[in-house]
Amino acid sequence: MANSDLIDSLIATYRNLNLTIRPMTDAQAEQPASSGKSLRDLIQELRDNEMLASQQLKLMTLGEGGVGGGM
Repeated sequence: MANSDLIDSLIATYRNLNLTIRPMTDAQAEQPASSGKSLRDLIQELRDNEMLASQQLKLMTLGEGGVGGGM
């Protein structure tokens, strides 16, 4: 089951990031990287993208379209 493996991999990635990031201090999370963005900024962008993707998946599951059309 390829979908199950993909979901398991995404969950593992989320857990690993969580275990790495949660122990960081606010100062560490807010320190800008070479891109000029802080870890906190990048995480916020990821969460925003995650929310948009989940909304699109919900619409597609309900047969209401989403990005790229419906089923």
